[in-house]
Amino acid sequence: MKIPETLKRLRQVASADNGFFVLALHSFIEAQIREQLDLLPESRYEYGELLDLYRVLHNGKFPMDLLCSLTKNHQLSNTVRHQCRNVLDSESQNSLSLLIRFCDATGLSVEHIDDVKALEELITDWAKRIPETKYHNEMLILQKELKDLREKNFINTQRISEYQVAWKEKQDLERKLSSTLSELHQLQSRAKDRKEERKELRVEVFESHRRIKSLTEAINASQNKLEEYKSISDSLDIFKRMLHLSQSRRGFEDRILRLTEEQGRILRDINFKKDFMIKGSAGTGKSLVLLKSLETYLIQNESPDLGLQKKLPVVFLTYTRTLVNYNHYLAGLMNLDAHLDVEYTTADHLLTKVCKGILGINELFNTDELWRKSSITIDMSDKALVRELRSFLWAYGYSREDYIDKMIHRQGMKDSLNRKTREVIWQAKTEFEAYMDDHKCYSFSYLYYKTYLLWKEDPPKVVYDKVFLDEAQDLTMVKLFLLKTLSRGAMIMASDLDQSIYTPLSPFPRSGIQLQGNTRIIHTNFRNTFQIHELAERFRCGTSHDSDQHPTAFREGPRSILHRSDSSEMADQTLIERLRFYHDQLDFEWDNLAVISSANDKSRKGVTELMDINAIPYVRVDRDFDFNQNGVRIMTLFNAKGLSFPVCFIHLTDTLWWLKKEYSEERANKVKTNLLYVALTRAMDCLEVIVKNGEDHIVNELISCFDAESDS
Repeated sequence: MKIPETLKRLRQVASADNGFFVLALHSFIEAQIREQLDLLPESRYEYGELLDLYRVLHNGKFPMDLLCSLTKNHQLSNTVRHQCRNVLDSESQNSLSLLIRFCDATGLSVEHIDDVKALEELITDWAKRIPETKYHNEMLILQKELKDLREKNFINTQRISEYQVAWKEKQDLERKLSSTLSELHQLQSRAKDRKEERKELRVEVFESHRRIKSLTEAINASQNKLEEYKSISDSLDIFKRMLHLSQSRRGFEDRILRLTEEQGRILRDINFKKDFMIKGSAGTGKSLVLLKSLETYLIQNESPDLGLQKKLPVVFLTYTRTLVNYNHYLAGLMNLDAHLDVEYTTADHLLTKVCKGILGINELFNTDELWRKSSITIDMSDKALVRELRSFLWAYGYSREDYIDKMIHRQGMKDSLNRKTREVIWQAKTEFEAYMDDHKCYSFSYLYYKTYLLWKEDPPKVVYDKVFLDEAQDLTMVKLFLLKTLSRGAMIMASDLDQSIYTPLSPFPRSGIQLQGNTRIIHTNFRNTFQIHELAERFRCGTSHDSDQHPTAFREGPRSILHRSDSSEMADQTLIERLRFYHDQLDFEWDNLAVISSANDKSRKGVTELMDINAIPYVRVDRDFDFNQNGVRIMTLFNAKGLSFPVCFIHLTDTLWWLKKEYSEERANKVKTNLLYVALTRAMDCLEVIVKNGEDHIVNELISCFDAESDS
């Protein structure tokens, strides 16, 4: 085969019918496999058998997920070949992505680099050429087909379970056939190389053929049994077509980096000489726009240093280490990691390092230990006193005049405080600060506050040319002031007040950040389907949220699903069954499935043990997580913040989470709602919530939202 000419012909076919293009791509891959196997002329194998032999040829080292994807793509080409089925634009894109992965795995991308790169460019051109509205219309057609099957009662839980059992039986038979075919191939190779042993090998070859015939007959019988569940098979095929953009990691990565028209417009509005805020609710892609703004800024400042102004590094900050890893992963996909003058870290890590250097502090300690140092008697718990200092006074830099004379409102705090109590708290504050100053041993919150007071009088030399800050709503006024002071110019930020889990007050006006006329709101939810978006908005509808933000979603998808269980064991069993369903029946790679558990390490540990018992590959999403690792993503509600996954299972079998006692009940419920709302909106295409029946008020509110959806 003349590969360069064939690859060029594939590019030409791409502009023709999608079905023809899929068949051409499949033919190229099959021809390459047959050529590399160097089979005997009389050997006849089905496509699945060829893949098994190909894996044997590579000693089992050929990527297993790629082999699975090739098998699934063969099913698509078969429906085109035998049923003349219409192929969606997005399915055609996926087939091309699969060919490129095959070229990467076999070395063709290196041997024919220019031709393969030209094929990769087709994917980018496709994304620009095909509007989102076309995908939307395709989904509406598929949804109607699925609705028709439901209305005819062709789909029910019992029949789906029966179908899965029959399907598994067929899979087991096919695995045995695959193993027998591999043995036969080895015997034929031995017979070819060792003529003197042919007589002895003939009996073994005959026995292998007999087993192959028997297994083939059993597979045919199993296939006939599956035909009884054609409506189930058809519904699964519809689901696959609805979700095929999210089944592979390549498809997921292509989607999360694609800007919508609205996002692109806001990106063009950013003026890097002024502070700028990108605002939007969950799913609107504000973090992507922020990352794209970093890319734009780096491109605009690639000119050589003329010595007019010292070139300083750029920093991209977010709130958690998990989000740092995620943003670094996205930056790698965008080739931004080639810029060595960009630092990715958390705001706290950066500020702690800088402030310790400024104040000459080596040792830090937890603020809760401070109460042991006080001799002051006050009518509140010691820990509540320390938290008042840490979470309010030091965090927001309020003066004695603000706190006592003006009696500033302590928004979100549990108990109101009279002037006399505030005077005692201020006295304790003064005592604690003197103790830390004397011993040169600071708490984190006082470290930032002390630096804030110092820099208000004597600003330091700037350290960064530009600060890009994600999740800005979770930083206190003092931290924002320090970051603004470290930047030579403007701060470019992304914020969502409806996701403000960690801080109750709006910190921007007092931090020196000027946002008048420089705030843009993204109104369209591009991440979540309409169904997920509607459920999430229904869940938070009873709470107060930022009135400027009224996000809408347009992308169609399947309904979200609620599973209720009377015990943790039943909930765990449901989770495993649904994970296997998405992987085995809907062809999702494990990497694109995520499990979000209650907000404590115990619940996450229980899920990981469950994965181990059931031999499901997984990785824990935490501060050390590498997004290039393979397996189901396991995380707590806290660690899910800011991330996106094609399929999410929210697994709530424990108490939702604990809250600090100083929060009022209203504030606590608001924080709980926000936390769970964030978790719901991590799902891009499919959302399933698994709960153990209980008395948690917020969880029951979520259950009632599912009930409202089923009634609509």
